[in-house]
Amino acid sequence: MTRTQIVKLFERNYRVFQTQADGLSHEDSLLRLPVRGGSFNWMMGHIVAARSSFMIALAIDPIWSREECVPYDPGAAPIDDGTQACRLEKILADLDSAQAALRTYLDQLTDADLAAAHEDTTLGQMLLDFAWQEAYYAGQTEILRQLVGSHDQVIR
Repeated sequence: MTRTQIVKLFERNYRVFQTQADGLSHEDSLLRLPVRGGSFNWMMGHIVAARSSFMIALAIDPIWSREECVPYDPGAAPIDDGTQACRLEKILADLDSAQAALRTYLDQLTDADLAAAHEDTTLGQMLLDFAWQEAYYAGQTEILRQLVGSHDQVIR
């Protein structure tokens, strides 16, 4: 996969997150389905937390500290009452910052960089795996948007 294709994957995920968040309040973002799973707030916070961890692996300054990431870790206690929740507005602003930093990093990569070994894989494969994880959550955001009663279709 080329750098351009990887950039497009991250851009698409980012656009889905932005579009699904449009018009949602912080209070809306705390609603959860009556089954196991996170709220929209948790999902967006998880993306920023995951990007922060990922940025550290890429030697980019993370957006969030480790402490800010904890409520959004996999397996963290549900954020039902909002006491542990970061404000949705801040999460979305931090997602914007993470996107800009990631885009700057990706724009500097060459195909040789993508083929280079990184831990037990290549940098390109690591980026693809991370983009896939984000896409997994991006697909769930539509259901959580509908939970607040929006009854719209923002992704076509």
